[in-house]
Amino acid sequence: MKQMLIVLLVHLQTLVFGQQFTPVSFTLPAPPSLIGPLSPNYALYNAEKLHPSKIRGPTSFAFLHGNVYTVTADKRIVNIATCNPTTIATLAVSGCRSIAECGMLTSIRVDNNGKLVVLDAYKGLYRVDPLTGAIEQLYSSTVQVGGRTPKYLNDIVIKSDGTIFISDSSDKYDAANDMYIILEGRPSGRILLYSPDTKQTTEFIKDGIVYPNGLELAANETELLVSEMGRARLVRISLLPSTFRQLSLFSENLPGLPENIRRSSRNTFWVGISYVRHSGIPNSMDTYAGNPAARARTAYSVDQNTIKTYYPKYGLAIEVDSEGKPVGSLHDPTGSVFHSVTEAVENEGLLYVGSIYNRYTGRIVLPQGDNRMVTIDSVLQVLRSRCQIPEDRLVPARILLLQYINQSAANTTQANPSSL
Repeated sequence: MKQMLIVLLVHLQTLVFGQQFTPVSFTLPAPPSLIGPLSPNYALYNAEKLHPSKIRGPTSFAFLHGNVYTVTADKRIVNIATCNPTTIATLAVSGCRSIAECGMLTSIRVDNNGKLVVLDAYKGLYRVDPLTGAIEQLYSSTVQVGGRTPKYLNDIVIKSDGTIFISDSSDKYDAANDMYIILEGRPSGRILLYSPDTKQTTEFIKDGIVYPNGLELAANETELLVSEMGRARLVRISLLPSTFRQLSLFSENLPGLPENIRRSSRNTFWVGISYVRHSGIPNSMDTYAGNPAARARTAYSVDQNTIKTYYPKYGLAIEVDSEGKPVGSLHDPTGSVFHSVTEAVENEGLLYVGSIYNRYTGRIVLPQGDNRMVTIDSVLQVLRSRCQIPEDRLVPARILLLQYINQSAANTTQANPSSL
């Protein structure tokens, strides 16, 4: 009788989803406790809200020549370092009605030529000139890769030779239906590779990863780190000739499902977290990991937006070291300022935090020291974005700041000659 019910559910789900819903059984370690580097705080709750109500859904960030670029839910590439957000380019589709038609920007990076590279979950890969706003499509997702059309292009990272890694999160579900990727739990994600020389996109890793999301390179480019959202962990893929493409664990049993991962100048990694899981909060993913039949019933009978409410609202970004061990974390236990973090990225002493759900960017001045320091550029970023310095006064403002820093250093040396 039980087997017949499962068969019936699968048949009904095929009618609903247009394809079979095929969940698998898996296991997860017991959720971690929020202690030590993961101890709760209110850093995200107290973050500065940059450009409130002037920007919608900033999800990823790139830094170039003192400017801060982000991609938004309304498909704009925006410089948020200015007094008012400045639109550099837009990839919006006129007259579109659905997210599949309109597209969804998920990631932005700077390439070796000082151009912005932008990923659309539905449309493909683009290059944007930050000065002119000119847009060039590098890869269209209508082109099959490995005999398969990409369903959900998620994040990118660019090697020093210009090649671009791209995460493709599922073989069945797009960004609008990503909860079903989690519910199925199948290792159907893959990593693609775009070559600027051949202008071809190929499969780098086929399957083997459950909901690959964020991508980042180790400092020496010997490995590619991948946020495996469907298993609450980070994995690494070797780029060394002797172990090329081999997968291994980098950071297991995270306190939530990891989104984008970004390396700091100190060779640590910031990881945005959605759908938190820890010892103090029951989590449906952990509860039903070994019960695919229950997940099948849920997928058929409950709307995915309702399923998302099963996870508590809790803002979290964590920092792990070069060995994958947590060394710090930023929290919003209230879930009112951030209840999900798509990306947290550090640049010159500042941390920018984005979420698809917010109408502002979070900004935090990080503690100084340990090779982390606010620079003249980051000070100017803050002052510009707060409308405290006009754009036509940046050069004299920079000169004044440099004079102030030099004078302060001279005064310190005079007061403490031993510092020499």
